[in-house]
Amino acid sequence: DKLEALYDYILKIRNNEGSIELFHTHEAQVKALSADELFDLFNRLLEIEAPKDILPYLDKLMHIFSTGLLDKQRDLPKDSILDYLHRENEAMKLKLNAIQTLMHAQLKDIHPQVLFPLFQELEHFTPHYLKIQNVLFPHLERINPKFTGLKIMWSLQDQTKASLKQILKSLPNANYLDETLIIEIGNYFFAAFGLIQKEEMILFQVALDSFSEKDLKLIQAQMADFEPCFIEALPK
Repeated sequence: DKLEALYDYILKIRNNEGSIELFHTHEAQVKALSADELFDLFNRLLEIEAPKDILPYLDKLMHIFSTGLLDKQRDLPKDSILDYLHRENEAMKLKLNAIQTLMHAQLKDIHPQVLFPLFQELEHFTPHYLKIQNVLFPHLERINPKFTGLKIMWSLQDQTKASLKQILKSLPNANYLDETLIIEIGNYFFAAFGLIQKEEMILFQVALDSFSEKDLKLIQAQMADFEPCFIEALPK
């Protein structure tokens, strides 16, 4: 059974027993895995440990499964709520890339006070996470109990928000970017970009399979109460 074999493979990754040879053994099954089937595997993991305990090796799993998931990724219906969330992600990526470009150009000379308002602006992306946690997740969980696997993504969103808060706490008191602060910022970028990737390759694709056009319009109406993130507001 494909899922049983992949679950055993994931457990080996979890226990730091992965190898190139092991990947090649499961390569065909890995590339055939759908986003929907990935939730079945996530649920198996949630039976043995909490979401926060999965996060340390989650990006290893995404690195392994991303090629197959990317090959299956479909365009989102234009002007649908999923397309809207995607465009929020694209706007966030522009903000992240702009900060990265600035830091790469001036890393030794840039003052933390220059970075502070740029990172402060990123807090305006919080409503994006809230829309997903408070509207999209509950609708998916009502459709199928296996979407309790969304707890992993919820935990990752909370971790990413906490990482940004730590940066905003550290920057005002800093006179220069020391190694600790550079690592904090690097960890945040890794988490924020990684979260966008997981939403695009997994969450939105599963939602596309799960919701009718009527469902998506209902979800959009409920999300209209939340603030927009770097793009136009939803109509109310």
